[in-house]
Amino acid sequence: MTINENKSGWLYFQVTVAALVWGSAYPFTKRLVAEISPLSIVAFRAFAGSLLLLLLSRSRFSLKDFTPAVLWKLFVMSALGVSTQ
Repeated sequence: MTINENKSGWLYFQVTVAALVWGSAYPFTKRLVAEISPLSIVAFRAFAGSLLLLLLSRSRFSLKDFTPAVLWKLFVMSALGVSTQ
């Protein structure tokens, strides 16, 4: 197997996983709304997504990186992103 074929296989795997996650999001969310409040679902999704992105990006953050100015900007961007979704 060549390098391009190996990368192509990994790309197809990633696309398939993304399609499965997106496709299953609607039924799971519909079921969750019957059980808990929509605000709780949004808060959990935002937290889980942020944590997943931090882990997958392998970023090295320290506590001094999160100044009040940065946290405020992140809050505003999060509120706009969630409300326009």
